[in-house]
Amino acid sequence: MPSSNVNYWNNKIEKNKIRDKKITKALKMKGWQVIRIWEHEIKTGKLNQKLKRIKKPAQPVIQADW
Repeated sequence: MPSSNVNYWNNKIEKNKIRDKKITKALKMKGWQVIRIWEHEIKTGKLNQKLKRIKKPAQPVIQADW
């Protein structure tokens, strides 16, 4: 996180997290698997973990209406 204007960035990041949760929920309800990659994950080497999830064959999501 930038060291200047900390309040702004804290607010922005918190709003982004709320938005992301809402969008993730909506996509999952439609059968999508959501893999979100944040910039800091690329820089810290966590990207490979996410890429492994992408490489796995997609599993169909079956939703019953009962």
